[in-house]
Amino acid sequence: MRDKRLFAVKSIAGVLLILAALSASAQSEKVLYMFQGGSDGGDPSGPLTFDTAGNIYGTTVRGGGGCTAYSGCGTVFKLAHTKTTWAETILYTFTGGSDGFQPLTGVVFDKLGNLYGGTGSGGNSGCYADAGCGSVFELTSSGGVWTEKTLYTFTGGLSDSGASESPLVFDAAGNIFSTARFGGVVGSDGSCYWGSGAVFELTQAGGSWTDHTLYSFTCGNDGGDPYNSRQAFYKGNLYGTTTGGGQSGAGVVFEIENLKTSPKEVVLYTFTGGSDGAYPYGAVVHDSVGNLYGTTYAGGAYGYGTVFKLTPSGSGWTETVLYSFTGGSDGAHPGSTDPVLDAAGNIYGTTYSGGLGSGVVWELVNSGGSYTYKTVYSFAGGTTDGAQPVGLVLRGGKLFGNTFSGGAYGLGIVYEVTP
Repeated sequence: MRDKRLFAVKSIAGVLLILAALSASAQSEKVLYMFQGGSDGGDPSGPLTFDTAGNIYGTTVRGGGGCTAYSGCGTVFKLAHTKTTWAETILYTFTGGSDGFQPLTGVVFDKLGNLYGGTGSGGNSGCYADAGCGSVFELTSSGGVWTEKTLYTFTGGLSDSGASESPLVFDAAGNIFSTARFGGVVGSDGSCYWGSGAVFELTQAGGSWTDHTLYSFTCGNDGGDPYNSRQAFYKGNLYGTTTGGGQSGAGVVFEIENLKTSPKEVVLYTFTGGSDGAYPYGAVVHDSVGNLYGTTYAGGAYGYGTVFKLTPSGSGWTETVLYSFTGGSDGAHPGSTDPVLDAAGNIYGTTYSGGLGSGVVWELVNSGGSYTYKTVYSFAGGTTDGAQPVGLVLRGGKLFGNTFSGGAYGLGIVYEVTP
């Protein structure tokens, strides 16, 4: 069974390196919940979502007890805050049938309070040795009971693609946008071997949802394999990243124009795989004047990834590397966490490894457009800690996220830190 989210964690050698990471991690972590891998789920994935009351919602890719083939097919969970702790409620347990399994996207609310997300597998057969092509689902609540409805199941074809692994976004009309990671064209050089993926829209009419493929990647200069890139709306267009394709095979940042008429892809930047970075796994985010910010998993001055900025001009977009990770106490390999901007222009994110060995939460402190690196928290990966942070949300001046593993049961946690 494929599990692309599990990256090899590079070991950090040397006592001096560990001491440096300890001194850099000035903030303490508060563990809100540790997953046990049973009916409560395990391996949380995707960003967290808050309701207006401050309750937390998310997904796990394993556990739940809905099926046994993959140690459980995953869950949608809620964490409600009490005076002294956070209590978990499972809203839905996936069965691995037509409803899919491995919900990788997290969940988002619509205007009516319904939850939406996607699964990376299950549904129709025909993908990944008949493990299924994934689905998009809706959860509705009535009297405190949540009911799941599968809105769309991918087929893995050339025009449809498969595996909904990127967080969903809504436009003002309530249409759903995201990327499907696989299906479509296979790269001529053997890259994007599951297919190049696509940008899609789901529209509703009469209670039924219809899929529209806005753009199918070819894994050529246009990019391919949009791994976990939450699409970003800006002035009516969509922006995102692909981990593959481009002239060097190191990924691109793209824009989809003319969404409602004749969707067209424009490549804003192509990564060379060198000092400018390689393989952007997360999304790009806009600031108030239209600049884009993102991270790459690899490349940079030391090969451990970058934080980058793209600035528009009349002649195109210019990339500036704001920070190159060294693989030491500052972390290594920014993963699928979307970068977060605060009102002061500070940038937050995570790395999948490095630091004390199991990743860090980092901040780039903005001072007039110049940035200084700061370690907010470094994960040790022990029984009281997490490992491999995969999501980050800024709320009320605090950062909330998941770790894909670690904790007392080795199956991840939900945590809070204060920058």
